[in-house]
Amino acid sequence: MSTTQLPPVDRHDQIAPPPPPAPPARAPRSGRDFLAALLIAFGILFLLANYVRIGGGLVLLALGLAFAFARISSGRYGFAIPAGILLGLGAFVSLQEAGRLVGDDGGWSLLSLAAGFVVAYLIGGRPAEIWPFIPAAVLGLLGIFLLGSVSLAPLASFYWTIAYWPIVLVVLGLWLFLRDPLPAVYRRLIGALITLLILVYAVIAIGASFAVASPPLGSGFGAISQTSPFVAPFQRSEALSAPIGPSGLIRVNNPTGGSTIIRASTSPTVQANVTERAWWQATTGPSAQLALVNGVLTLEPVAWSQLGTRPRIDFVVDVPATALLDVNASSGSIDVRGTSGAVQVNASSGNVYLGQLSGPVSVQASSGDLVLEEVTGDLQARTSSGSIGGTGLTHMRAVSSSSGSVSLSGTFTDVASIQTSSGDVTVRFSPNSSVRVNATTSSGNLQARGLDLTGPSQDQHVFSGTVGAGAGSLQIVTSSGSVTLLPAS
Repeated sequence: MSTTQLPPVDRHDQIAPPPPPAPPARAPRSGRDFLAALLIAFGILFLLANYVRIGGGLVLLALGLAFAFARISSGRYGFAIPAGILLGLGAFVSLQEAGRLVGDDGGWSLLSLAAGFVVAYLIGGRPAEIWPFIPAAVLGLLGIFLLGSVSLAPLASFYWTIAYWPIVLVVLGLWLFLRDPLPAVYRRLIGALITLLILVYAVIAIGASFAVASPPLGSGFGAISQTSPFVAPFQRSEALSAPIGPSGLIRVNNPTGGSTIIRASTSPTVQANVTERAWWQATTGPSAQLALVNGVLTLEPVAWSQLGTRPRIDFVVDVPATALLDVNASSGSIDVRGTSGAVQVNASSGNVYLGQLSGPVSVQASSGDLVLEEVTGDLQARTSSGSIGGTGLTHMRAVSSSSGSVSLSGTFTDVASIQTSSGDVTVRFSPNSSVRVNATTSSGNLQARGLDLTGPSQDQHVFSGTVGAGAGSLQIVTSSGSVTLLPAS
């Protein structure tokens, strides 16, 4: 009987022992890292609150830093987006609370969000992920449009870049030719860099266009002079004149974003120099009209547009010194000086300068700074967003700013008030002042330095004292800001 011989057993064919059990998986660190960063950020924040004033801006910055730390420690890309947005908003709110943002009609908030998306891209640490630049560009351009040329005047020096926009087409064409042979990783990186550079160029070029489209005229706004070469390509000027009319009232309406300058003259007639600046060839009709409208001598542009845009119209108007003035502007600077009649100014967006006015003055601006010099008549001034500065005032009645600082100097003898929701208040009293001062702040310092006061009284939030004989009263109220009282220098 034959037997079957089994092959020898190779030790290498033996079944290997099972691998040791894997260590238990660690719980995801992302939530724990964010909680740790949040605790650290708010711990530091509350410690600082013992020594400095903490506003909403610092809270947003602390949250943004917590998300940024969580992104770095956990490696999760999703934390980069809220980190950037919160840091951008925190910077905006902090500057607004400090009264440092001028002329904001929503523009600075959009620009802060745009910066937040750029910061999110940097924190994310993924060069090929360029999508944050798309909302950043959209928000940035909208912010530039809302902010207007008042705050963007320094960008006018970059207006020369607009002439080189065809280079963008050349770069895109070369990139389409050369991209395919490149390795995928280089293709993504170079593509992201080209996109970023084009977006930066677009923001600078459009911002410069807005800046030069409204070069401010007159003293106090001299970022770009009237003779600046950075202006729209098509310009024309005309001179208008007319008698003042029986009412003695002159109304100037300028909704084009242009500057309006009004000066007192010895002539009994109103003389207006009109300058039109357009990006396309102007029509042959008049740029503006000066005529009686409902019994009031009115100066305003003649409405026309090309390709959806209107030209900018600048007014320089010489009026009789005793004329009554009603000045209105949708955007653009206003400069009125030297008259003795009543003056009323309404500006939606733009700086306002009023100087050497002896009649009653009422000025209101939605967004922009107010500069008042030697305004000796009854004064009422208000701005929703912007600072107010005044010197040589003698009959200030009411001044208020929703967001911005207030600094006034003059003789205070009447019943008057100063209010600001966010921003510091500084008042300098001339030697002839006679007023009882009551100052209140919800969050901020109260101090009087070098001022001779009678019966001063002060606690953490309220200060009172009498300057001179105390014939009038001055009420100062600020929700978030400090109040400083000083003698006039």
